[in-house]
Formats: sequence, C-alpha cells, structure tokens
Amino acid sequence: MKKQVKKFISAVLASTMAVTGVAVTNFAVTPVSVLAASNIAVYESSGWMESCYVEWIGGDSSYTGYNVYVKSASDSDWTKLDDQLIRKYPDRWRADAVGLAAGTYNMKVVPVSAGTEVTADAITTSDLTVTNYDRSGAAFSTKSTYKGAGAYNADGTLKAGAKVIYVTPENAKTVKASIMQDKAEQEFTGLQAIVNALQKGKETAPVDIRIVGMINADDMDSFASKAEGLQIKGKNAYSNLNLTIEGIGEDAGIHGFGMLIRNAGNVELRNFAVMACLDDSVSLDTGNCNVWVHNMDLFYGKTGGDADQAKGDGTVDIKGKSTYVTVSYNHFFDSGKSSLCGMKGETTDCQITYHHNWFDHSDSRHPRIRTMSVHIYNNYFDGNAKYGVGTTMGSSAFVEANYFRNCKYPMLSSKQGTDATGDGTFSGETGGMIKAYNNHIEGAKAYLTQNNPNATTGYDAYEVTERSAQVPSSEVTKAGGTSYNNFDTDTSKFDLGVEPANIDAPEDVPAKVMAQAGRVNGGDFKWTFNNATEDTNYAVISELKSAVVNYKSSIVSFGGNSDGTVVTTGATTTTEVTTETTTSSVNPTETTTEAQVEISTVDLTAKDGFSPSSASPAAGSISVEYQSATDDYLLKDTSGVAAATWTNSFEPITSGKVIVKGYATPVIAKAAGKWAFVQVKGTNKAGDSADIADLASDANKNIALRTGASAYTSTSDTIASTKYNYEFVFDLDAQTVTLTVNGKTLTHSIDAQAISSVVGITANSAVDRNLIMSKPTVGVPSNEPATETTTSNVSESTTETTTAVVTEATTKVTDATTETTTAKVTEATTEATTTTPDVPSEPHKGGGDINEHQLPAIVDGTDTSNTKVIFDNAVSGKVTVTVNFDASTTEGTGALLNLVRKDESTGTVAYKDTGIGLRVTAKDGSVIFDFGDSTGASAGKFVAGSNTVVFTVDTATGEATCTLNGGTTVTKTVTGVDNIAGIKVNKKKGRTLTVNSIPYSVEGGETTTETTTETTTVTTTETTTETTTVTEITTVTETSSETTTEAPTPDPSKPVKGDADNNGKVEADDAAAVLQKVLTGAKVALEDVATNAFELLDADNDGQLTAKDAAYILQKALDSTFTMPNEK
Repeated sequence: MKKQVKKFISAVLASTMAVTGVAVTNFAVTPVSVLAASNIAVYESSGWMESCYVEWIGGDSSYTGYNVYVKSASDSDWTKLDDQLIRKYPDRWRADAVGLAAGTYNMKVVPVSAGTEVTADAITTSDLTVTNYDRSGAAFSTKSTYKGAGAYNADGTLKAGAKVIYVTPENAKTVKASIMQDKAEQEFTGLQAIVNALQKGKETAPVDIRIVGMINADDMDSFASKAEGLQIKGKNAYSNLNLTIEGIGEDAGIHGFGMLIRNAGNVELRNFAVMACLDDSVSLDTGNCNVWVHNMDLFYGKTGGDADQAKGDGTVDIKGKSTYVTVSYNHFFDSGKSSLCGMKGETTDCQITYHHNWFDHSDSRHPRIRTMSVHIYNNYFDGNAKYGVGTTMGSSAFVEANYFRNCKYPMLSSKQGTDATGDGTFSGETGGMIKAYNNHIEGAKAYLTQNNPNATTGYDAYEVTERSAQVPSSEVTKAGGTSYNNFDTDTSKFDLGVEPANIDAPEDVPAKVMAQAGRVNGGDFKWTFNNATEDTNYAVISELKSAVVNYKSSIVSFGGNSDGTVVTTGATTTTEVTTETTTSSVNPTETTTEAQVEISTVDLTAKDGFSPSSASPAAGSISVEYQSATDDYLLKDTSGVAAATWTNSFEPITSGKVIVKGYATPVIAKAAGKWAFVQVKGTNKAGDSADIADLASDANKNIALRTGASAYTSTSDTIASTKYNYEFVFDLDAQTVTLTVNGKTLTHSIDAQAISSVVGITANSAVDRNLIMSKPTVGVPSNEPATETTTSNVSESTTETTTAVVTEATTKVTDATTETTTAKVTEATTEATTTTPDVPSEPHKGGGDINEHQLPAIVDGTDTSNTKVIFDNAVSGKVTVTVNFDASTTEGTGALLNLVRKDESTGTVAYKDTGIGLRVTAKDGSVIFDFGDSTGASAGKFVAGSNTVVFTVDTATGEATCTLNGGTTVTKTVTGVDNIAGIKVNKKKGRTLTVNSIPYSVEGGETTTETTTETTTVTTTETTTETTTVTEITTVTETSSETTTEAPTPDPSKPVKGDADNNGKVEADDAAAVLQKVLTGAKVALEDVATNAFELLDADNDGQLTAKDAAYILQKALDSTFTMPNEK
C-alpha cells in the first residue's frame, strides 16, 4: 500500500522519477510523461530479466479497456500481449511482457472503445533493456540429467509448443487446461488438479503456469499435500515434467501455503513470493533433479510447535536424494531456517548450488548440509544471528567468493572448530568438510581456519589461496573422520555449471544481489531491517510477521478491460436457471461404485540364492527348481545354516500404488511358527535396505501380514500346506499396505521409500519348510481411480435459486454444476530430532519393535512381548522426550515406561533398555523414577485416563529428570547412556497402555523436523439439475436466503473532503479524478453540487490543486484512519 502511494506521488510531482536502480545491470526506468495527443500517459516502464513492463495513468470514460503490444526496437512488427498480462490498480494500469530474449524493446498501449482500438490515443515507451536470467549452477551442469530446468529455452524464450496457463485468485479453482493422459488429452479444472495431471507422465509439451496476483489458500481448488500445500509430483523419481511456475510482475505470489516437489525433474520456480506458508516455502522432498528455484521473495511461515519454528519450518529444503538443484537470486526475509540440504540417505554424488542469494537477516542454515556436495558462491550473508554455512555427516562444501557481513559464525563443521567450543549446533551429528576460497568476512564472532593458532578444537573451514587447490585427503573431520571429496576440481565426475570467469568478486556481491535478487524490482513488499538491533536478533519481528500475514493484493481487476472481464467474439446468450435444494443429516448415506483396477506390469529379473549370504551351505542343499507342469517354482533346502531364496527384482518404484500378486504354497510337515515366506523388499525412508511387507506366519502359527521386521497383523487361520493366493496393494504416498490372502484382507502402515523386489524364502531355522510359488506379477494401476458418488442428507435445508446469463464466447461467467470434494489420506516422512508422528490407518497392537510413525501403539497383557517405539535417529546431548499415553487402569505393579538407547557395540544394531523410567509401586498408580534398580524418588501418580510424562537426559553429564502430569520434577544421575533412541512400553496383565505420541528434542542444537504429509484425493460428484432456456436477457440475478446488513447509504447532499465523484466515500477513483483534473482540467462531479469543491479537494491546504492533493486523497482511500491536512 505504502509503495503505491509513494509511486503515485513521485510520478506526478517530478519530471523524472528517482528510483534506486540495479547496480550491475542498468534497467532504465522511464518517468511519467503527459502526451498532449492522448488522455493516457506512461507512468513507468522498464526492462528486467527476460521481461519488460509498462504502467500508465489517465484514461477516458469512453475507453472500455486496453490492448498492449511489444516489439524489438529494431523491428517494425508489434506482438500483442495475452490479455491476462494486463492488470488494473487503484492509481494505474500495468502490463508485463515475458519470455523475451536479451535485447532492446518497446511497448505500446492502445485504448479500446466499444471493441475498437483508439489508435490515435496510443502511447509508446522509450527503449527498454532486457537481459537474461543467470542460468548457472548444478541445474545446468553438463553432467546433469536434463542439462537445464523448465519450460523456457536458454535464451529466455518459451520452448516450442509450450502450454501456457494463467492462474489468478479469481480462477485458481476454475482454470482449465488439457493435459495428455494415456491416449488423449483430458481437460482438468483447478490449479492442483492440473498439476496432478502431469503425474501421469504422458504430457510431452512444456508447461508454463503463470501466477498473476496473490493466490491465497482459500482460492485453491485443493491441496495434494496437507503439510505443504501445492504438490508437484512426477510418476517416478526424476520424472521429466518440463514445467515452469512463474509470477508476473512485482506482486505475484502464494499466501498461506507452500510447494512440495517430489519425483520431479526439469522444473523451474521463479519470480513469485511465498508468504505465511504452512511448513516449508519450497520443499524438494524426494527424487528430484534439474530444479531451479530463483528470484523468489521468501517470508515467514506459519508458527510451528517447536521452539525453532517460530518463523515457520524450512524455507527451501532439499532432501531425499534430490540432485542437480540450483537455488539462486532469492531474497530470504529473516528466515529462521533458510535451507536444509540433505537428509541421511543421499551420497556426495548429489550436487547442489546456491548462488547470488540475499540472506537478509535470516538466522541459520545457509545451507545446513548433510551428505551432499554443495557449491556456495556469490551469496550475500547480511546480518545472520546464528550461523552461515553448516556441514555435517561427511558432506563437502565449496564456499567461494561470498560476502559475509555480521554473520555470527560464517562457517561451521559439526563437533570441531568453533562448533566444538560450545554445546554443538547440529544434534550431535558427525562433521563435514568446507573448502573456502576468496570470501569477504566482516563482523564475525569467530571463524577458524586450519592455519589459525586458536584452532585447538579443529577448524571451521580449510582455506585455500588458489581456486584450483585441492584439500589433502589427510585432512579429515574430527567427528566421523571423513575427508573433502574435491568435487569442485574433479571434472571427470562433476561439472559445477559455472565458468570461473563468471564468478563475481566478493566486493561486488552486495550491490548486485540487492539489485537483482527476488522479484521484479525487488517485489511490491519492501522491508528495511535495523542492522543495529536485527543483526544479532533471531526472534520473530512482530511488525514484519503482521505485515506478511495480513498482506493484501491491491489489484482491482485482471485483464485489459476495466470491469475485469475478458472480451472475445460471439453473440450467443443463454439464461440458465438453476434451483438447488441441499438436504443432509448427521448420518449421511454413501454409495460407492468402483472401477476394475487394471495394472501395467513391470519387468522382473529372477535370481536363485541363499540367506544369509555369509553362510556356507553344503553343495546341493539349496535349490530352486522350475516345475513346468504347474508353471511355478519349488524352493528346497536341506541345510541347517541357510534358506533357499528366489529373488525377482525390478526397477525401484518410489511413489503411487504398487500391486504385487501371485500364489505361494508352504510345504510343511506341521504348522510352523514365525516364517515370512513371501517378502516384498526395498528401501525404507532412511535409505536402508529393508523388508517392506511380507506374507508370513506369526508366533501363534497364524497367517499374517508382517511389516518391517516385527510388526504382525494376523488372521485366525493356522498356516498349512495350502495354496495361498495373495495380493499386496502398496500405497507409497499414503505409506500403507493392504494384503488380501485367500479372501481375507489385512492392512498396516509401512516405512518405505521404494519397492524393488519380491523374494520367496524357505526357513533357515528348519529343514522341513520348503515353498512352492508362482512367478509374481508386479505392476502399477493403469486406469483412472474409482469414482465415488456420495449422496448425503443434512438436517438443515437451504434452497438457492440463481438466474445467470451466460454470453457464450463473449463474457466469461462460471456456472458450476458439479462439486468436487476430497477425501484425504496422509503420508508422513519425518526426520528427527523433534517429531510429531502421524496416525496410521490402524493402531499398532502387540509386542515387538515399531517406529515412531506407527503410533498409536496399544500394549496389553495379551501381548507376546513389551513394545519398543524407536525414533528415526538416536539423539545425544540434552534430550527431552515427552510421552503422551492413556492407561486403562492403575492396576499392576512393576515397570511402566522406559527410555531405550541404540547399541551398535557388537556390530549389529540393537535397542536396549537404559533403565531410566517409571516403575509402578502401588495399585493407586504411585510411581517412582528409577534407573533399573527398583529404587528412586516418588514421581507422583499416573491415572486411569490421559497422562503425560516428560523425561530429560543429558547424555554428557548423566543428569536425568522426570515430570509426570505436571507434578514435581524428580532428578537422578545415570551412567552408560550415550544416546536416546526411543521408549519401551512394558506389558502387564489386565492393563492396557495406549501411547499416542512421543515428541522429542535436543536442547542447544538445531531441532531438525522434516515432516511431509501428502494427500491423495477421491473425487465425489454432486449432481445439480439445471433447466436452461435461451433468451435475450442481459442481467444476472441471484436470490439467497442469507441476510446481510448494509452500511448506511452515503448522503451526496453533504459533500466529503476528497470525494471528487460525490458518492459519499473517499476512494481511489477520487484520487484518479483529481489527477485527471490536474493533468487535463477535466471537471469532477463534486463541482456540480458544492460551491467549495476546490477547498474540499485541496487536501494539503496550500491554496492550489496539484498532484500532491491526489496523492493525499489516495492515501486516505487506502487507509481510512489517515488524516489529510485539510481535515485537521
């Protein structure tokens, strides 16, 4: 708002406009000029990166709109802009031309009256200079998959055949686009629906989605990601989407949500803002490549539940084996956690670049790197209260030619150098290596290099004096012992995607970055930080937070016509009369019709073997034999040390639904105990090889679904030498599996990043368990999802009658006859140390180990063992674990809850009881806080119902505390506990405990919460009966049962100061009318009714009517609390 007033004043008061220009590339801004031959004037015009724009003021009552054209200055032919590129503001109009190659251009504005261009009143800009975006970094590496990103060519023009889709707040729900599906194009409605359609992987044309204005969460048709918002997803990892999402002009953006990118390749995001997002502004979640995120304005997100989420969670996070990503020319406004780069499953082959970003008083993670190889150059670190670049877990970072101004700790490596002098910053993770070259550092609290005599705890960065110098392999991290991989000089394997000659000198970085980072001209939202207070402040700036949350777009209408409609040709008019009666009840009835699911099968590669692979079975004791008579396979073993295996492998599938089916016949002499004889394998979310789900028998010898290593969901059928027809349906997005075996259905949550094989196996603990199995069929659904038709009755009745006139091909009027709702299925992928587990499809029941995502867990006296709930990662330091649980009774003494630790001392991973926990001493629920020794101070009582216990453990000092239900905190000293990895819930006959959640955190380090929740949708269609008749009616009438209260009608007989059109209100139109009077002498309505009209419009009381009065009136229109000088 303030910017508009400022621009309005400066435009009409000066013959030239004083605008802070781009220091490196001179984008000349043309000032306002009044042309005698026209009623309109150029207000402002300029070139930018691959675009230019013109703004104009004035107008005539006979104008119904405008057409705008662009041409190269050396050409004579004009190209008409798409109408959607034109917008009306309270004080001016604006049009942007995009997709331009570098060069010099002119723009022309032509008024339209009654469908005819008024060419005599056309105005033309002077020459406008257009430059290219800086296409460099990993996304443009010659080693990368797609060697670029997005729907544009390298010269800035759109690729041939590109589909352009314009999205505004007004049409985000109704915008339509045709996207190729299996055999033909299909029309989709709504922004998320259109993007979802790309997941099919059949669309080959480039797609350019252009955001015009600010799209709020309520404007959207739906969100496919509950945690983030708009989901952009490919069919499989690194799928070629050929997609650009870009903002138009200075004020495009999204508000109230962010973007989740998964399994996507060849994607570009540019020139829009992300405000008040749900979780991350942009989350590159899993399996992405050639992604370019640039020229974005990134603001505070929604406050999270953890201490370090006051400003939202991550801003731009890159994880899940994403690679060849460039993050450049973005403006981070006081972000709390700017960019997480890597989880734990990546390798140093994953290559990421950050360049020319403005880290404007953002606190930390610029970026925070795990496992990856990252080039960080020409960024402006501007007053960062915590740290700049952080490396852990064997990562390698080349930090080059950056400008650090008052960044507290410019570079850190976990557990060494500066980081080792305090409590540690990175949750106890091992260190990474930084190679530093030619950086400018001023105002840092500490920065230690290998040659610094104070580097007694190691160094923050290995500093070199020559860019090509390598870091010796003898230089290793203090924690982890990893070395720098010299990716920046290894041209055989890596290409940084930038020539050394194109890297700016660090002293030139601030001016260039401040001029070119973010949206066009720095965007419409301006904020200047007070360096004296904000350089060291990492708290939320409440004024900035309020401004971000309450931001409103000032666009009056979209399109070149003043009423916001789109004019085309045609004259057919129809009147649609729709009467809709909705009745529903508390208990709706639902009818569902499902389509038959067909699958597209994948190729399998079969291999015989034995397990464990380290065993040495006797020759001939293991075999897999093909049985031609029955077309299946017999797995036999007479070995006592190994089992026969038959593995059918396929290319890993990482998303969507996967179907695995076939049959298996156990060959047994008697019922067996635990035996997983058909195993579906892949990798879990940590990136480790794992059993995802198995057809098995449990400890009670019943046929069961086993997920992970030990979670059983069982039938009541005892295993026998019977043919079991099985079908697994995995939903990798929702993280669930359903097994149907001989007509019985079992469901459970899973921990799966990918599925890659089906394995038949005999039992290595017995020689009398052989197996016959068919070659499995593996595939993905090839037809569209089933359609659910829902009929519901609501206890309240409302009848709405609408008469709508639709002028076909002339005026665009939306009449919705179907309503789409979504049924949401959640998927969570969480990296700890602070988590909020999602509720699976059903609670875990029974003993054994589960992971934190399988909560709630129900443990009772019938369980075969105690239940351990294991965190994603063992954590060390000052650890806090909160257990929220329900108890059926306080009966039963003995151990109740204990903390567990991860033990790898024997070379294998085990989770062992620490002894730290609560022990029940009486039937009334009295408990003590003990250390496995049955002694300890009273910790109060737990109750039959909901309880909360908070444990804290300092793994360094051994100090531990316990607080039950907000009571007295009890303290103990413990030994031998070097990490906390989960909890153990102890079974007790007659008592049921339900553990609902176990959030945990590490004090003094960063809380790393990366939760991604994805929503799949089921379409529900509600049919509305319409009666349509053709007539010549040209009005739209709506009748509603709603009651509205209207403001009092203004009294024109009592003139208002500043009210030029005498409608009783001060509005932007009044300011425009005064400006028009100043420029042309045109009469305003107020002069016809008020003899003192001059005094009423002389807002500044200076005795003359000038553009300054118009500016005051506009400010009054935008802010009713503002007092003009003539009102004082």
